[in-house]
Amino acid sequence: MTKGLPLRARLLLGASAFVAAMAAILLVYLPEQLDRIAMEGARQRSEAVASLIAGAVTPGVAFEDEGAILSALEPLSQTPDATYGAVYSRDEKLISRFPAEGPAPAKQPEGTFKRSWVSGSTLHISQPIFANKKTIGRVQLGFSLNWVEAARQANQQVALSFTALLAAGLYAGLLIFGLLLTRPILRLTGLSQSVARGHLDAIELKTLEDNSKSRDELKRLTHTFYTMLNKLRDSQHALKDQISEAQSQRQTA
Repeated sequence: MTKGLPLRARLLLGASAFVAAMAAILLVYLPEQLDRIAMEGARQRSEAVASLIAGAVTPGVAFEDEGAILSALEPLSQTPDATYGAVYSRDEKLISRFPAEGPAPAKQPEGTFKRSWVSGSTLHISQPIFANKKTIGRVQLGFSLNWVEAARQANQQVALSFTALLAAGLYAGLLIFGLLLTRPILRLTGLSQSVARGHLDAIELKTLEDNSKSRDELKRLTHTFYTMLNKLRDSQHALKDQISEAQSQRQTA
């Protein structure tokens, strides 16, 4: 596909492909990571609230005081995104719930015990209640994830803007690097074409510092090329002098 294209064009295509690949990776990876961070933050905050509520309802569960349990659940009304709270006995009997009216709290998934799970747009947290180092019940709380969805949309915009800026900067950097890299090569190519056309005398040879031992391959190449041109010009002048001298000797003879 790139066969026959100039060096700069190939470098430009390579840079474009690299930037496009990086942008695609970032557009997939970055939103996922931001979503994971947002979800993990929501889970940790919800677990902290559930732990506090479990500690508050422990006396009420231990002494079977439903009024104390309801008082302990009352702060959920002031907790952002909290949708419900339920307290269960050790045999999974519902003791109390907040709010008192409304749909029944979601049941835990069957199988192994889970501290947290998601159903729909609600994050459910289950926290055991301990008394005298024994489990006497559990608290289950629900938290709305609507703000996480809003954060996901904002994260997508952030990822898109960041990727666009990074891609533009990376593309500009690669473009400048390609121009700096190809400039001496194109210069040497033009000089080679001039020599091939027989215009050696028309070439302006620069006086260069000794770069024969430089670590820069392009500097070494340029130094070697100009050294070769100088020697070619010297050889050409010497040959011309020899021809002129031979012609002079023939004419005198």
